[in-house]
Amino acid sequence: MFIAIALLSKPLSMLSLGDEQAKSLGVPVLSLRLAGLVLAAFLCASVVSMVGMMGFAGLAAAAASKHLGLHNFKTQSMVAFAIGALLLLLTDTVLQILALHTGWLLSTGAVTAFIGAPLLLWLIFRALPTPLVQDYKDYVHITPFNRPTIFIMMVLAVTVLLISLWVTQDAYGWYINLDKDAWLLRYPRLLMSAAAGIMLATAGVILQRMTLNPMASPELLGISAGTAAGVFIALLLGISSSGYLWMCGVGSAIATLTIILLFNRNSGLQPERILLTGMAIAALFDALINVFLAVGDPRAQSVLVWLSGSTYQATPLLANGLIGIALLLLILSLPLARCLGLLSLNPIMAQSLGLNVPLTQKILVVLAAILTALSTLMLGPMCFVGLWAPHLAKILGFHKPLHQLMAAATIAVIAMVFADWLGRQIVYPYEIPAGLMATLLGGAYFFRLMRKT
Repeated sequence: MFIAIALLSKPLSMLSLGDEQAKSLGVPVLSLRLAGLVLAAFLCASVVSMVGMMGFAGLAAAAASKHLGLHNFKTQSMVAFAIGALLLLLTDTVLQILALHTGWLLSTGAVTAFIGAPLLLWLIFRALPTPLVQDYKDYVHITPFNRPTIFIMMVLAVTVLLISLWVTQDAYGWYINLDKDAWLLRYPRLLMSAAAGIMLATAGVILQRMTLNPMASPELLGISAGTAAGVFIALLLGISSSGYLWMCGVGSAIATLTIILLFNRNSGLQPERILLTGMAIAALFDALINVFLAVGDPRAQSVLVWLSGSTYQATPLLANGLIGIALLLLILSLPLARCLGLLSLNPIMAQSLGLNVPLTQKILVVLAAILTALSTLMLGPMCFVGLWAPHLAKILGFHKPLHQLMAAATIAVIAMVFADWLGRQIVYPYEIPAGLMATLLGGAYFFRLMRKT
């Protein structure tokens, strides 16, 4: 491996000049990237197969070596190697000493992420002289939506809703069940799935438009992980009432949002800094959850179903309230469509057109945080639909923010309701949680999209 890295060090250093200049110097850019990707994949697979998930150590070590002012690839890789080795060695040694005195067998990878998240936060605010996201480019080859597209979406939504309510299976096969008692059990789950889809899609459109980053999604804001951490800690403390769990989740979400705003108050709420702060906080909370899970406490295992995004806890009263809140928040976001359209140009141009950019960004961040927190409390931290529903809406031709908000919400409702139904039927009599199934479907969609581009 060291020989391969040494051979690739000079060509990889030339890639920092840009693709065009590297090609002019005779560097085979595509082949070099493929070789680097294969080498990185092999290194990751070797580490995971031997010691488990240690990915955050690589992120923290690479970021730290870069911010030491090292620009040469060979020097930077050697320093990153030393930092990563020392970080893991120190963490593992401390955990072994802790295990001898307390008997706690904690995961080195989880604790490394717990230590590395503050380091990532510190590195974020040392640099970032220029925005880290590129301008949001429209899909210019896609024609605007037309009436048949809207009609097909409406028909598909109604069809999925009816299938979710009435089509089921038992030991004898598939059949249509019109029994009222069965309907009363199914429709709360349907409404909860639809509410979560509306909230995640709305948050996804807001974040992608505000940050000019088509890969922005609700989980990158950090609110989802913060909410999950609040619920998780409440369960470990023995709090089992759903009302108190929601209060703990909301309180944790508010605390997370406050931290994000405080960390970015002097930077003018730059979208790229907000996302990176959210990523660091999410890594911190995820590490905290993984540490508790690694301890083997039986109370920690009770939350795994919730973390995977199940709608099993849905009740008629809860589901009716949540779908009402989801529709209300969607309606409240519609007047902000013009602001999202102006921010899509860029903040400077939006400011020149009379938009109060700092105030608008605060409102949008708070709204996205509320949407993400509520959806997390419903289905756990499964926010992937908030990434791909806005993408699919745009591919279908819904380019304007107002149209994209409505279309993404409709697509997310179809996806979440179908995922909940499919999860209940595909491995009958067992069940795959709706959030996990929606993530699987979304991952398949993104693979298909990458093959087209």
